[in-house]
Amino acid sequence: PSHTVQLYDCNQNPTDLEYADSRGFGLGLGARVQHWLNSIEGLTEQLASEGIEFTGARLILIPRQTLCALLVRSLLTCYGNRTSDESSRLSLHFNVSVVNVDLAGRKVVIERESGYETVAYDLLVGADGIHSTIRSAMIISKPDETDFQQLQRPQVWKVLQLPMQPELQQSPPRIIRLEKRSAEFGLVFGACLPQKDGNFSALIFWQPVGSTDRINPCGIQP
Repeated sequence: PSHTVQLYDCNQNPTDLEYADSRGFGLGLGARVQHWLNSIEGLTEQLASEGIEFTGARLILIPRQTLCALLVRSLLTCYGNRTSDESSRLSLHFNVSVVNVDLAGRKVVIERESGYETVAYDLLVGADGIHSTIRSAMIISKPDETDFQQLQRPQVWKVLQLPMQPELQQSPPRIIRLEKRSAEFGLVFGACLPQKDGNFSALIFWQPVGSTDRINPCGIQP
């Protein structure tokens, strides 16, 4: 059967943010993800073009905003948007948050800039991230049917933006692994990740030994 799909996202439309300055390190799309995305014609080629492709590792590194923008464009190309095309079965809504879920009544409460609205549903998909309102409602509603474990690592992490380093330029590009062990700070590890503009992002993990060490690793001053 056909469904009319309503997609709600609390973030801004990623196509409006695609070329905004990003301080992130990018997302890695491995072989499994690329295999799944191959079902969308031309998408993996666009991802490789907009990101950085590591052919040996079968990995594409791409900024999150760019990835989201490409996925939204693929959705619109395949299905259109009901706000501009009445024949489309897809509606995209940005800057909208799901704030309450009634699983028994099959409805959710969403919050827009203009206020609150109750929306009924036949099928609810909770793809709303690590702090999922929908998943929390499911756990509360059916605790005996929900089995999960939550683990928290002792490390914290940070991304340092590095200017272009000629001595680090590689062709083809590669990820440079970082690792250092000291008596004072223990194991500090991560990677130096190339960016599309020629700069690098240093992704660093460390285990803080005091409150001040949660801000910067190994005594690095901001």
